Amino acid sequence: MKILLFLCCLLPGYVFSQSISGTVRDVRQEPLPGASVRLLSARDSAQVNGVVTSSRGTFVFERVPDGIFVLKITSLGMKPYVSTPLTVDAAHPRIALPAIILLSAGDKQLREVTVTAKRPLIETELDKTIVNVDAMIGSSSQNSLEILEKTPGVSVEPNGEIRLNGMSSVLVLIDGKPTYLSGRELADYLKSLPGGALDRLELITNPSAKYDANGNAVINIRLRRNRQAGIYGSFSTNYNQGIVGRGSQSATLNYNRRKLSLSGIFSYSKDDYWSLDRSNRTYLASGSDVTVRNENRSRTHSLTARLGLDYAFSERTNAGISVETGSRPRNDRQDYRSVTRTRKADSTGFGRVTSDGDRDNVSVYANFQHRFRQSGHELSAEANYLSFRNESNQWTDRYTETDTLIRQPALHYLLPTRTTLYIAKADYQLPLSKTAAFEAGAKWNSASNDNDFRSFVGSEEDYTRSNHFLYDEQISAVYTNARKSWKRLKAQVGLRLEHTNLTGRQLGNREVQGSRFHREYSSLFPSGTFSYSLDSAGRHTLSLSASRRINRPGYNQLNPFLFYVDNYSYSTGNPTLLPAFQNQFELSYRHGQRWGLQFRYGRFRDIIFSTTEVVGETFISRPANVAAGQIMILSGNTSLNPVKGWDCNINIAAAHMALIRSEIYGQQLTPSTFTARFSVYNRFQFSKLWSGELTGQFNGRDINGQIIRRSRYGVNAGIMRKLWNDKGSIRLSVDDIFYTMKARSYAVALAGTEASFDSEYDTRRVALAFTYRFGKEIRKRGKTENSDEERQRVN
Repeated sequence: MKILLFLCCLLPGYVFSQSISGTVRDVRQEPLPGASVRLLSARDSAQVNGVVTSSRGTFVFERVPDGIFVLKITSLGMKPYVSTPLTVDAAHPRIALPAIILLSAGDKQLREVTVTAKRPLIETELDKTIVNVDAMIGSSSQNSLEILEKTPGVSVEPNGEIRLNGMSSVLVLIDGKPTYLSGRELADYLKSLPGGALDRLELITNPSAKYDANGNAVINIRLRRNRQAGIYGSFSTNYNQGIVGRGSQSATLNYNRRKLSLSGIFSYSKDDYWSLDRSNRTYLASGSDVTVRNENRSRTHSLTARLGLDYAFSERTNAGISVETGSRPRNDRQDYRSVTRTRKADSTGFGRVTSDGDRDNVSVYANFQHRFRQSGHELSAEANYLSFRNESNQWTDRYTETDTLIRQPALHYLLPTRTTLYIAKADYQLPLSKTAAFEAGAKWNSASNDNDFRSFVGSEEDYTRSNHFLYDEQISAVYTNARKSWKRLKAQVGLRLEHTNLTGRQLGNREVQGSRFHREYSSLFPSGTFSYSLDSAGRHTLSLSASRRINRPGYNQLNPFLFYVDNYSYSTGNPTLLPAFQNQFELSYRHGQRWGLQFRYGRFRDIIFSTTEVVGETFISRPANVAAGQIMILSGNTSLNPVKGWDCNINIAAAHMALIRSEIYGQQLTPSTFTARFSVYNRFQFSKLWSGELTGQFNGRDINGQIIRRSRYGVNAGIMRKLWNDKGSIRLSVDDIFYTMKARSYAVALAGTEASFDSEYDTRRVALAFTYRFGKEIRKRGKTENSDEERQRVN
């Protein structure tokens, strides 16, 4: 408590923004949840913001700039509503509207599920960029990782690392909750989440103190959920074919009536992934060349179920619980062939690495929220339990070939992993005046990781390579956040304190002595955002934000177990890894929803990269800290309507990246590069039923530790036809039409060695997807129990 009071004293001024709030009901005075409420400029009808009503039919627009606005409200089976002009200024900072009644559009329309408005691909708010996934025609035939790869500003590296506007170490949330996965495990989880289950993506480049400090940026994946009273749902199925084929099916179901809300997401996917990796290495001392060719194939089946229940105990108090479970059995095969050329003789080695395993996950999430009588005054709490289990086996058959064929002893690995997490948090929001608000919160999470890896040569266990690694980590955090709004200026400042306590243990065996490490540290993470409206209508806005962030090592990055890849390659973890820190700043200008310009600067310390050590002729890859680095990015985006029926969104960024004063394995590592990224999204509305899209992306050179990645680009296209009064659709899409999304890279700072790498992936694919939405409205009679109380509160 003393720490919390100390943090509060550091924050000058508490603020709350101008707002418009209200309640939407039908003619029977029943609340209408899930109604679409859009805030439009009265001058040119441009959309300023948009929300959907809560389970009680309420809505609120916060941080509304000075100006004159109108509300446009639409709901399934109801006639649209347009308000009279509403003036927001210093004299009218908070507008609380009386209950808004929507009239029925007729019984026939009530039985249909219709889309009342087309959402744009990109929407921009003060602290985040929103990407509406349904605006992407190919979204229903792709998994979540593939959708992220096509999202403007987002890139997915070959190792599964996700970057946002060039920044690595991105924190990925699902409905506001961390996944607690990273790297390849996070990529595998996102592959199991069908695109048809996604509603929107929230991209946050400078998160406030309310978010966990881990990660340089935040991507929040919001799943579909219909809050319209009644029974609603959707079903989607798809199949896509490249070098190999894969498909998935998903279904969502929502039931909402009075105080009870039930939701479910169910998905099944049958995936098949293919890639071809080539590496060329030259050892300068011996003059030998080695070429390694690895062909990889991975087959998986994923079954995921997510169930949720929310219950409103009263008009101001509600609680909920959700459970998610998933299973992902997989079979992998890698065929490799290595050719060594020396001054004396040539030799060839080849073999096969096969593995199978089953990854299961279970999570239970409970939440509670109480809203006090004063608008914006609320208390919320949540608790979360997560369990991940991965049982895996790997076999390696190796051969060498000179004059005769020699089979080396087979390697066998047992690779069980278990991770358990417990999380608890609470948040409190308090409006102090019409223009002031304050929030604070606390969070605690505990993680335990158990890896009991065994290595066998033939039938005999190799105790020198086996290890049993245990890792425990506890993070405690408190934060405060304050907001203030003047006539044109808005400010938000926050401070987060996190305390980390971790212990790693490698249990010994008869050949390896046990070891242990312990670290404990506390860190402060300030953040701030300031925006100024250059005009009274708030269409021209200048913003400045800054924050300090941390990147903690992934649980498996600390495990020193040595994995066999091929005759010349191994990978391992690094128990000496330290957390990396970053200070980042952003200056941006925005003109409504039409276009914006941003400049970002980030300074890193102890960056975590995947590095390569050369031991003889073997490459050993492990994560390591690199001293320092910086990145400068100038980016812009615009939304255009060249002609009627053609929407175009363009994103372009130019960046300079550099590592500073860095050394790895005795080699100086100071690469730098100028690079550019470009993406364009075109959507064409040919008729009421037919639409199409054409997208393209270009990723310039990139630095990832010792690896310099060359540029690549891709072009995608799709077409969609609506069916049955917008209740269904069929979509055909083609990804990477010219098969140009191949990865080419080379290594620097390798001791006495030169190396280059080329990778091909199964990126050119043709996909066919079908979606169907269904629903039945529950016709209510009479008033709700709290209708009079709600009317009094709103008025």
